[in-house]
Amino acid sequence: MAGVKKLFKNRFGHFRAGWRIVFYVAAVIPLFKLLDLFGESPLMALGDNPGDYRLLATRFIMKFLVFLAVLFPGLALLKWVDKRPAALLGTGFYRGAIKELGIGMLLGFILVGLTALVLWASGAAVFTFNGISLSMLLYLAAVLAVLAVSAAYEEVLFRGYIFQALIEGSSFWIAIGIFSLVFGAAHLSNDNISVVSITGTVAAGAFLGVLYYKTRALWIGIGAHCIWNWMVGPATGLGESKFLRRTLFSSGPSPSGPFAKIDTMSDIVLGILCLALAAYLWKAKWLKPAECNRKRWAAYPAKFGAEPEKS
Repeated sequence: MAGVKKLFKNRFGHFRAGWRIVFYVAAVIPLFKLLDLFGESPLMALGDNPGDYRLLATRFIMKFLVFLAVLFPGLALLKWVDKRPAALLGTGFYRGAIKELGIGMLLGFILVGLTALVLWASGAAVFTFNGISLSMLLYLAAVLAVLAVSAAYEEVLFRGYIFQALIEGSSFWIAIGIFSLVFGAAHLSNDNISVVSITGTVAAGAFLGVLYYKTRALWIGIGAHCIWNWMVGPATGLGESKFLRRTLFSSGPSPSGPFAKIDTMSDIVLGILCLALAAYLWKAKWLKPAECNRKRWAAYPAKFGAEPEKS
């Protein structure tokens, strides 16, 4: 019996990371299959030329359902299988959560804003202002809502339960290496994808992984991820998307510039900035877990073979 128990649990009495990941994947896959059926139903049919808000509403509903599909299995496993606080997933509300969300939003704005500035200042890209109106503001807000729930879904999936389990079962560096590659591979279906684009996405995955590890929560990553996508899409027009109908700025390669398209250059600049900012934040002493999260995690090993942290 001792040998069987050792197969499933480590010396601290916690389920081994591999089993925790298997449990989570086994719970999420059936939910994804159900959502695929729902997405193909007449209720979610868009037609050939969907209107802006109908399209956005449909995407919001689907992204929200997918978010719930990846959130609840993690919360349930923590509470009833791992016998740990569900708040360890990093989505709980606590003092400092809104601040972390705001910091993340600022970081996302800085990353894409600097990228656009570099492209414009170097003469590689031109930006055209498309005008502002109440209709445009409402559209930008609606797209932001879709991107917010989409960012929450991706952060819970890629930096949530299984990422955290892998950190405990191996180390942060192994986990971030694997999940940065997985995060890049998951975006292979994006529009105008290329090898360079995937490299930039891998760098983004490393950056977002550092944000989680430094705060032991997902709020800062959700904020950065959401505003990043909003800035790249409807704000600057740097990233094309088949569901976007309007953008605040249109962007394109400079007639005298060296690139026929600016996708490659923007991905290179964003990737470099991501890695530079991640390196800075890794060393930054001001970015740290909220006290409640530090205390919750103190009872569990930080990586395989390590003793639990002292509270």
